[in-house]
Amino acid sequence: MSTEKPLKNQVALVTGGGRGVGRGIALVLAERGARVVVTARTQSEIDETAALINKNGGEALAVSASVIDESDVLGLIRTTVEKFGGLDILVNNAGSFDWIGPVWEADPEMWWRDVVINLKGVFLCCRHAVPLMIKKRTGVVITLNGGGAEGYLLYGSSYASSKAAVLRFTEQLARELADQGYENVVAYAVGPGLVVTKMSRLQAETPRGLQYIPGTKKNFETGNVRQPEECGYVCAWLAQNRPKEFSGRIFGVDDNLDDLLAHKEKIVNGDLKLLRGRN
Repeated sequence: MSTEKPLKNQVALVTGGGRGVGRGIALVLAERGARVVVTARTQSEIDETAALINKNGGEALAVSASVIDESDVLGLIRTTVEKFGGLDILVNNAGSFDWIGPVWEADPEMWWRDVVINLKGVFLCCRHAVPLMIKKRTGVVITLNGGGAEGYLLYGSSYASSKAAVLRFTEQLARELADQGYENVVAYAVGPGLVVTKMSRLQAETPRGLQYIPGTKKNFETGNVRQPEECGYVCAWLAQNRPKEFSGRIFGVDDNLDDLLAHKEKIVNGDLKLLRGRN
């Protein structure tokens, strides 16, 4: 593991941390010195993530929970505080993209479940984690967005709609915190790009995915994918630097964050890196 520990003494909670992007983020945060709580519904998967961190000299705890069950979220937050003494970094990574196909053919329950997991899960975790950050007057919330958040995603209406809502929610949270004088509690959205995960394999390996989103398989075959750790590096940079000027804004794995920070006035004055509709 790296000898540099810029997140030493910081406590991070990563939802959906049992595999894929969530695991990559958890590993990078731990490498930077954070003590990490990883959560998901499948205990065996988060146990594996925690074991990888602990084996490499980090400190991690696996807590099984559903982010759309408020009692689970409350228990998760309580366990985090009891184990590590607080919470400094919340990474909302847990998500769902199960419905693929035209809106008029959608299974209503499946479609709505994507929205609930992607939006209500973020809300509940923020609702119960942010007050701890407000009490300390410092903290960072990082929420994963995805394809379709800033533009349409053919045949992925449930995912796209919920992720667009997540971007608006991120800005709402950031602006409300700043308006109340808690500008040292910041919130960002991060897009991980296309990563080979259980979620994306539904597009590349199932009949509906191959029919409606064939580009995913093509990208897999050509290697046009990102690694989970790439998103972890973006999250770690934001967790370490926490630029207040960027709170509420959207970033991705291709962004040069140091360069963006050097041009922060242009970004702020131009109302950039935000979900906007313009004529």
